[in-house]
Amino acid sequence: MLRLDFKGSPNRATLAVLRGTYHLPKRTAAYVSVGHMRNDGAPALAVSSGAAGSAPEPGGNQNSVIVGLRHAF
Repeated sequence: MLRLDFKGSPNRATLAVLRGTYHLPKRTAAYVSVGHMRNDGAPALAVSSGAAGSAPEPGGNQNSVIVGLRHAF
């Protein structure tokens, strides 16, 4: 959990992330990541700074889920 707090201001942002990896045979792994960004006040911070336009409205919240497979050659 990460909290960004601005002194003398009601603005703050809180990020919570949960990650997991499960190793499969033959150099392969499955992974999952779940996140929640809570913005209070004017901040409009996103869970991930990915694509343009992915940030929430000022003071809005955002959720994310990432699932995938990784294989080492």
